[in-house]
Amino acid sequence: MSHLYNDTLWDYGFHAEFSENDLWKHSITRNHFHNVYELYYLVENEVIYFIEEKAYLVKPGMVVVIPPNCKHSTFPVNNDIRKRYLIYLPEYFVEDFLKEEII
Repeated sequence: MSHLYNDTLWDYGFHAEFSENDLWKHSITRNHFHNVYELYYLVENEVIYFIEEKAYLVKPGMVVVIPPNCKHSTFPVNNDIRKRYLIYLPEYFVEDFLKEEII
């Protein structure tokens, strides 16, 4: 189930947030999805990122791009403080970029 219920969040085209959390019991995400793109940038420590049926080890400096309506969740590798940035982008915001040819 999507946890972005407030449509006004997208009035300006995107939403960004920073999170620094060592309370994993409150920050572990259950399998969920959004109707927007999610860009996840890990600043510190490591997480396992579950996307659909696959698991990926995410290390600091890595960016994970989750397409709309794709089930995903995260889980800590250890219990250290995790620092991350999240950016949510509506499809219309990136659809022109997806059509561009890469040279």
